[in-house]
Amino acid sequence: MKEKLAALNDRISLRVKLTVMSIALIGLLLTLSSFGTISLLRTYLQENTDTLLTSTAAALADEEPLLLEERLALRQITLPRLPSDYYIAFLDSNGSLLFGLVSSANAKNAVPNLNAFTLEAVMATEGRPFDIEVSSKSGYRDLGSWRIVAKPLTRANGSIVIALPDVTNARLIAQYGAIGTGFGFFLLTLSGLAIWLTITSALRPLREVERTAAMVAAGDTSQRLVDADKNTEIGRLNGSLNSMLDSIDNAMSSRNKALDQMKRFVADASHELRTPLVTLRGYTELYRMGALKKKADIDEAMGRIENESIRMSELVENLLALARMDETFELTK
Repeated sequence: MKEKLAALNDRISLRVKLTVMSIALIGLLLTLSSFGTISLLRTYLQENTDTLLTSTAAALADEEPLLLEERLALRQITLPRLPSDYYIAFLDSNGSLLFGLVSSANAKNAVPNLNAFTLEAVMATEGRPFDIEVSSKSGYRDLGSWRIVAKPLTRANGSIVIALPDVTNARLIAQYGAIGTGFGFFLLTLSGLAIWLTITSALRPLREVERTAAMVAAGDTSQRLVDADKNTEIGRLNGSLNSMLDSIDNAMSSRNKALDQMKRFVADASHELRTPLVTLRGYTELYRMGALKKKADIDEAMGRIENESIRMSELVENLLALARMDETFELTK
C-alpha cells in the first residue's frame, strides 16, 4: 500500500502538489475561522437573550399579576424590548397558569407547558437562565429548545417565567453558517485559481532549464540560461547551471582540440612510419636479390636499417605516450 502511494505521489507534478497543499491549508484556516466566528456569535446571542430575560423578569417580579394587564395598557410599566416571539407567564405556587402574555406574532399560541414549574422548582434555579426542551400545552407537538428565566414573585405566592425560543438564534446562526460556507467555497476557489497561476508563473523558469538541459543532452553545449537576479532562487540556480555548462563546454572544447591534435599526430606518425618502413623493405629486397655483395654496401645498408629502426622506435614510444595521456584524460574528465 505504501509503495502504491509513493508511486502515485511520484506521478503527481510539483505544481499540483503545491496547489493542493495551499488550498488544503487555506480551507483548514477558513474552517477554523468559521467555527470560531459562529461560536462567538452563538455566545453573543445567548448573552443578549439572557440579558433581556433577566431584566424583564426583574422588572415584572415586583408586579401584581391581576393588575399587570391594566398597567401595561396604561403604559405604566416600561419593559425591555423583547423579540416578537416571547412568552410571559405568571404561575401560582403549584405551577398553574395565573396570567400569560403571548406575543402578537405568535398567532398559533405555541407556548411551552410550564406545569412542572412549581415555586420550589423556580427557587432552585436561583434566577439563572437555562435551556429546556418543552412541548406545547396540548402535548402533541414539540416546540424545541427555549431559553427561560424564572423568578419568585415578591407580591404574590407564585412565580414569573420569561421564555424565548432558541429557534430565532438558531436560524440566524444557520443563515450565517450558510453564507459563510458559500463565501468560503468562493474564496477557496478564487484562492486556488490564484495559487495555480502564481505557481505556474513561478515554475516557468524551470521549463527553460528543462529545455536547455534537453538541448545540451542533444549535443548543443553552447546553450545558456537567461541571467536572473542573484538574490532569487531561480537566479542562483541559473547561475550555477550556467557555470556548470561553461565547464562542460570548456571540457568538450579541450577534448575536441586534443582529439584533433591526436588525429594530426596519427596522420603525421603514419606518414613518418611509412618512410622508414619503405627504406627497410627496400634494403631487404636488395639484400634478398643479391645486389649487396660488397661488405661496405652491406655495412651501409645495415646502418641505414638501424637508423630507421631507431626512428620507428621513437615514433612508437611517442604513440604509446599519447595513448597513456588519453587514458588519463578519460579518468579525470
